[in-house]
Amino acid sequence: MKFGELIKDLRQNRDLTQREVAENVEISRSVLSQYENNFVEPTAYVVKRFAEFFDVSADYLLGLEDDFGARTATNAAPMGERLTEKEKTLLEAFRQLLPETQDFILRSTQGMNDSNPAKKFKKV
Repeated sequence: MKFGELIKDLRQNRDLTQREVAENVEISRSVLSQYENNFVEPTAYVVKRFAEFFDVSADYLLGLEDDFGARTATNAAPMGERLTEKEKTLLEAFRQLLPETQDFILRSTQGMNDSNPAKKFKKV
């Protein structure tokens, strides 16, 4: 999720208006709208103000860690091993599933990553 999407999500989950957030972060409502729509990138100072207001880490707002404080897979991977957009979408969808469903999917997909699918199906 991008910075703007996170800010908007945090604001809406707390039932706050753009005006309320803007006043507390000391920016205009129109600038907040630009952040929420990912039209502009925030400065470090602004990220800090949002982090303090929403009581989250700056790393969370920047997409460097998840909401539990763990480094995200996209940023924890060594250089050259970043996730593709398709992988990011799949990972995000997977994280939203119930633990039982995650376990089911993991069990169901084990062994599917063999590069030669013909090995799995022997002719009788």
